[in-house]
Amino acid sequence: ILLVRNPFDAIDSYWNLCLTNTHSDRVTDPIYDEYKEKFHGLVSNEIKVWCQFHHYYISRCSQDNIPLLLVRYEDLVLNMEQQL
Repeated sequence: ILLVRNPFDAIDSYWNLCLTNTHSDRVTDPIYDEYKEKFHGLVSNEIKVWCQFHHYYISRCSQDNIPLLLVRYEDLVLNMEQQL
């Protein structure tokens, strides 16, 4: 099972985690503005990491003939029973 989260949401969540040191707090818009260049750098790097990870995982499952169930995190949040 590969649980996939929208990369934009995942990266934004990671940014907030790094700046607040919590999984629940969020930074304010002025913080995004103040650290705009750092945020853009993080996004540029993390989208590459996100793509490489998913490409590797899917490719390996295909190469090794391993069944793969891809589940979107957002779908689980919206309707867990239907997804499970």
